[in-house]
Amino acid sequence: MDSDGGLSRGHPGDAPVSCPAGLDLSFGQQGRYQGSGTPFVQAVLPGVDGRLVVVGDAPGVPDHEGLPAVWAAAEILGEGRADPSFGVGGTATVQLLPDGNGSVSAGALQSDGKVIIAGSVHPSGGTSQWSLARLKQDGSLDAGFGSGGLAPSPVAGAAPASVAILPDGSLLVAGTARVPVGDYCCDGNVVIAKYDASGRLDPGFGSDGVVTTAVGVAAGDAYASAILSLPEGHIVVGGFAYVPAGDGGAARQEAMLLRYSSVGTLEATFGAGGVVLFANYGRANGLALQSDGNLLISLSNSGSASALVVARYTAAGALDLTFGDEGFARVDVPSGDAAPGGVVASSVFSLPDGSILVGGEAGDGTVLLAKLGANGAADAAFGEGGLARTSLVFGVAAVTPDGKAVVAGDSAPAAGGVPAVERYCL
Repeated sequence: MDSDGGLSRGHPGDAPVSCPAGLDLSFGQQGRYQGSGTPFVQAVLPGVDGRLVVVGDAPGVPDHEGLPAVWAAAEILGEGRADPSFGVGGTATVQLLPDGNGSVSAGALQSDGKVIIAGSVHPSGGTSQWSLARLKQDGSLDAGFGSGGLAPSPVAGAAPASVAILPDGSLLVAGTARVPVGDYCCDGNVVIAKYDASGRLDPGFGSDGVVTTAVGVAAGDAYASAILSLPEGHIVVGGFAYVPAGDGGAARQEAMLLRYSSVGTLEATFGAGGVVLFANYGRANGLALQSDGNLLISLSNSGSASALVVARYTAAGALDLTFGDEGFARVDVPSGDAAPGGVVASSVFSLPDGSILVGGEAGDGTVLLAKLGANGAADAAFGEGGLARTSLVFGVAAVTPDGKAVVAGDSAPAAGGVPAVERYCL
């Protein structure tokens, strides 16, 4: 960034300008960009040159199931204004089905500025399918990706949840396939698909580019939330599984980590046969890698959770007992914010100075940011005791390459949702 808050598009290596912890008033209008094109935000993607891309469901005429048949990706410049060279007035809308509906679940931004959007499409009268699209820098579908801009679906009835871009431009996408069990529909299996940079499934990964993993009860009942590629080629997936209760009662939901080799085989040296389960937490939502190789995991429980929780695993695959309280760091959220839906730590990021940012939601949907020191202690200089409430709801967080936090979400949900982005100095 320039000293006046302007965008240095041609100089991504320029040293960032420091600002006091809190809302970055040099961004947009007093720290906020107010949008109009993507009211249901699913991801905010910072680029190396200062730009931001927000992806989510587009406004449109809903069908009988209430979901729009299009997706959108809205691009925002680094100083907080729409990029007129992207789509129409900064918003690109992609029609994926002539009828039926679709919804976005994840996105990723390539180093060349092209945008990956992952989600599910639901043809009228057909089965839900996983879909992966790539947009060019101007917001149009990239015809050189897959077939006409869309990559093939790896497994019938699967839905993607997270995308990781590898250094060679290939893609890893994690999601869940529905598995019918008797007369019940359905349990889940974790699915990982690897695509080359052209959007074709990589035959050298798993079985023709696809790995399916069953964890938990019956034929497996596990669900992916996040995927992370490690520098040496290993792959970590976070999510949750329903596992048998020790007393023979109903299956219990537990947070889950899976670790694979670069070709898609579970690594037996990690946890139990490549699987780690967290008996005291119901879901692993976000993953981040620290510079020393340690793995950060944001965790949550449903219902009554009252804190944002992060665990840390060493590069060797063991819980790091020197972090927080015996491996778990907690940032308590005031009880008035925790009810009625509980607190969720949805994402976690490793900051350049070794500290940690956690993104989450309070029970009323308000997006929260928490900052931790490298040892897991709350950073008292940020917000109130390490915790800051944003003015947005039902949103997502990310960290820019120069170490600032960005949050995208709704600013007026009672009026049907008005998309907005805020930027915070840490």
